[in-house]
Amino acid sequence: MTGIDVGFGDVKVVYMEAGELKYFKMPTAIKYAGNSSSGITEEGIRCFQGREYLVGEQARFGAFSTRSYDFLRRYTGLFVYHALKSLGLETQDVGVGLPLNWFSKKEEFLKELTQTVVDGEKLEIQPKLFPQAVGILMDYRMDIDGKTKEDTTKDGIVLDIGYNTVDVVCFEKGAAVRSDAGTLEKYGISRIIVELADIIYSEFSFQLSEQETKDVFLEGKLRLYGDIKDLSEIIRSITEKYFNELLHTIESRWDSRLKRAEVMLLGGGGAVILNGYMPSALSKIISVPKHPEYSNARGYMKGLRAGL
Repeated sequence: MTGIDVGFGDVKVVYMEAGELKYFKMPTAIKYAGNSSSGITEEGIRCFQGREYLVGEQARFGAFSTRSYDFLRRYTGLFVYHALKSLGLETQDVGVGLPLNWFSKKEEFLKELTQTVVDGEKLEIQPKLFPQAVGILMDYRMDIDGKTKEDTTKDGIVLDIGYNTVDVVCFEKGAAVRSDAGTLEKYGISRIIVELADIIYSEFSFQLSEQETKDVFLEGKLRLYGDIKDLSEIIRSITEKYFNELLHTIESRWDSRLKRAEVMLLGGGGAVILNGYMPSALSKIISVPKHPEYSNARGYMKGLRAGL
């Protein structure tokens, strides 16, 4: 059983091998492969829907934009196939996720996923679709065998800070409250990345893709003609502004839930970046899981092991 979280920034995979939990990540990057007639060969080419693509690490430079439902619907199967083949994992039950605001399209999404054919081979999996952010709650509530932890029957709120969206799930006595869940579109950390890309272009006349800019953001520096440009202060300023805006929006919509929460689960790729920016007023209730960027995928795997 494997949990795969195809986010807009990275594809995260969690699986068991010889009784040990394993993690794998690759960028959610895809682009057309070069023309073979040029004589230049490229590794990692996948044939999909009549075209040749580079996927993952090989597509980091010049990758397509990855911030729409149509992108996820069309390419999730390709990313799942590529991840499973890269890891040498055989056909199995796979838990995948979909942002809350698009979960009503789950039947259409699953139909496309189960019809995936890559390199002439059908993707033979039994997929189970979970709402993103609910995966983080399942990760919090269950142990690795899918058994419920007794000390997690609490009231709280989940912030799943992704690349494009922030999914919010409120829970009472450990159970998600469907009527009080929501998605903040275009509030993910892509806002930071886009602003950083604009600054880099303005100051250095250097245009980067979102995937390339994400690498600069994580490293805190830009390599330009052999020189290293320290962007750490610019990045800190952008990040602080973004997080203040995000918290203000969340407080305005879920204020009563926040005030009554016993725990606030902070997961997703954005949790890695933003944990250090949390205001002291929330410090008593914040809970950041181990490897928070993998929390959804780990929750999907635990949900499968629990028979959900």
